[in-house]
Amino acid sequence: MPRRRLLLTPIMLLVPAPACSTVTHLFSGGGSTLAGQAEGTPVLPAEGQGPDKDSPPVPGGDTPTPERQRAAGGIVSRRTLLLMLLAALFTGCTRSLTDVGNSGTLPEQIAQTLTAAPSLAPTRTPPPSATPQPTATTEPPPSPTITTTPTVGPSPTPTPPALPEGDPRQGINLAVPDLTDDFSVRYGWFEYNDANAATISWERGHLSATDHGADGFLWWSTSGQTADDLFAEITATAGECQAKDAYGLAARIGGISYDRGYTLEFSCDGHYRMRRFISGQSPELLLDWTPSQAINQGPGAINRLGFFAEADLLVGFANGQALTEVHDSAYVFGNFGLFAEARDSDNFTAVFQDFALWFLQP
Repeated sequence: MPRRRLLLTPIMLLVPAPACSTVTHLFSGGGSTLAGQAEGTPVLPAEGQGPDKDSPPVPGGDTPTPERQRAAGGIVSRRTLLLMLLAALFTGCTRSLTDVGNSGTLPEQIAQTLTAAPSLAPTRTPPPSATPQPTATTEPPPSPTITTTPTVGPSPTPTPPALPEGDPRQGINLAVPDLTDDFSVRYGWFEYNDANAATISWERGHLSATDHGADGFLWWSTSGQTADDLFAEITATAGECQAKDAYGLAARIGGISYDRGYTLEFSCDGHYRMRRFISGQSPELLLDWTPSQAINQGPGAINRLGFFAEADLLVGFANGQALTEVHDSAYVFGNFGLFAEARDSDNFTAVFQDFALWFLQP
C-alpha cells in the first residue's frame, strides 16, 4: 500500500496569526509523536514494548502486523491534529498547549476563559422622552375695570361779596346764580333783521344788537325765561357812540306783542334812566337821565347792568353798585329783553354777554 503524508502547510496558512503560535508550539516539541507523524516517520513501539503476549487476540481477526499499526497510527494522528486545531481556534489562541496541559481539560479551560472575561453590566437605555405637545392656552377675559365713584360730599359754598347796609340784595348768594347763559347755544334769545329798523343776531358767546336809525323807536330781543321777583345781570359793551346813544336790560316783559315792560338804560356819556313801556302808547318815564360815577363811559365801555325787582320795588345796578330805586306795580311778571337805542348816531351797536338770574324767595 502506498504511504500517505499529512500536508500541514496549507492547514497552517489558513489558521489566523494567534492560532499559528499555538500550532507552532505543538510542532516545536510540544508533542514528539505528532511531529514524527507529520514528517511521515512511522512510530514503532519502544524497545521492550510490544503487544502483550498475554493479551487475548482480537476476536475474528489476526494478530496486528507492524503495517497495520502504522496505518492505524496515521489515522489517529490526523484526527487528533484536527481536533487540536479546532480547539486552538475556539479559544482564540489566547493560551498555549503547555498551559492547556497544565490547566485541565479543554472544556474546563473554555469555561474558565469565559468566566474570567469581564462581564459587562447590562445597561438600560431609557426610552426617548416624549416631546411635550403645545397646550392650548385660553386667553383669560380682561378683568373689568372697577371705577370708584367718589363720595359726593357737600360742595363748598362760594362766599358772596359783602353788601353795603341797605342793599336790597341782602340774603341773595350772588356767587351762585340760579340760571346762567353764556350765549354758547343759539335760539335762547329772539333774533331780528331789518335794515330800516334793527338787527339782532346771535354769535357764539354773545348777542349783538344794532339800531340802524335815531328815530325814537326801541327794538328788543326777548328770552324764553320768565320771572316775577328777581335779580338779573348782563355784561354790555358799547360800540361807536356819543352822548345819549344807549343800551339796556328789560324785565317783566309781556303783552301780545311783547311790547310792555320795565327798562334800565345806560348812555354813552355815563347816565342811566328807567322807563315803563305800555302796549300801544308812548313809554312812561319812571326816572329821567341821571349821571353816575359807577357807569363806564365812551365807545368800547364795558358795564355790568343789574335789575332788581321785588313786588313794586325796582332798583338798577351799575357794576354791582345800587342806583336810585323807584316803585311801580303795573307789571309783576314777565320775560327779559336786551336792546340798543340810537339817539345821536345811526347804526349804534351794543354786544351782550354772560347773563345771570337769581329768583327771590317769598
